[in-house]
Amino acid sequence: MRRQVFAGLGVLLLAAAPSWAHHSFALYDRNKTEQLSGTVIWVEWANPHNYLRLKTSDGAVWLMEFGTPGVNLRMGWTPNTVQRGQKITITYAPKIGDPHEGSIETLTLPDGRTLRTPVYFIYTKNASPDAKAGEEGSTPALGDQGK
Repeated sequence: MRRQVFAGLGVLLLAAAPSWAHHSFALYDRNKTEQLSGTVIWVEWANPHNYLRLKTSDGAVWLMEFGTPGVNLRMGWTPNTVQRGQKITITYAPKIGDPHEGSIETLTLPDGRTLRTPVYFIYTKNASPDAKAGEEGSTPALGDQGK
């Protein structure tokens, strides 16, 4: 019986390994943060990750990941926060090996509001999703980001 329990636990751990790998941020160079401005030409709000395509003034098109629907919703984002045709500015970690992809850390909307993605809180010192809006490391209050 004891062998069966340990064998079962081993199988569970092996099965969980791909999900840990999936949620790794090793694809992105977290030692580097770059800034980019452009026009949103496509937005996908879907599991497992949200994506947008950004076209810059030189005509280049960038693919950017920005969190997951569930976590972004809890942070105050809505599916309408970022819309096609908006001019935005982002800070992002570039994808290793692909100069036109990245993971967004902050996104500034046309009205000047700067939104943070879940990744921002993982890799930024003194950042806390529990901080009050307006404080260092804070995100706007729930519901404020989508207006």
